[in-house]
Amino acid sequence: MGWAEVGFGTVLGFALSEAKEFLRRKRRVKAQWQALQAEVAVCGEYSQIFLQDEIRAPSYRVPTLCYGTALPQLLTDAGIEYADVRALTLFYAQADSFNRGLDQAELARNDPNRLEVEYQRCRLKAEKLVPSEDAGASFYKNAMDVLSVKVK
Repeated sequence: MGWAEVGFGTVLGFALSEAKEFLRRKRRVKAQWQALQAEVAVCGEYSQIFLQDEIRAPSYRVPTLCYGTALPQLLTDAGIEYADVRALTLFYAQADSFNRGLDQAELARNDPNRLEVEYQRCRLKAEKLVPSEDAGASFYKNAMDVLSVKVK
């Protein structure tokens, strides 16, 4: 076997290894986008339930696990644009704020006046987390617009 064959074999092995890693990364990135999309949808559903049921201090919180784990990996693997990161960050900042508001409502359970104040604040936060056609009024819409393009 000559140097040409050895060189060709080395290059072929390297190319196959890189192709395998490229496909693995592509699948991982798609799965992370899908996980974020599902999580944003669940946040929207819980927020809608909160607005409809009018329970002052529900025991549930909106999930943010995928944001904390998938987004940092996507920043490394997918090269996300500023506007996309901004839309997702605004949505999740609102989700965290809503969860903190629910915690405050829970702490105010024995004080009806304070509970009502916390509930009204939570309503304002939840309204930004539900589907709406008004992009300026809905962090949900902006986040889902980003995610629907990324999941394709």
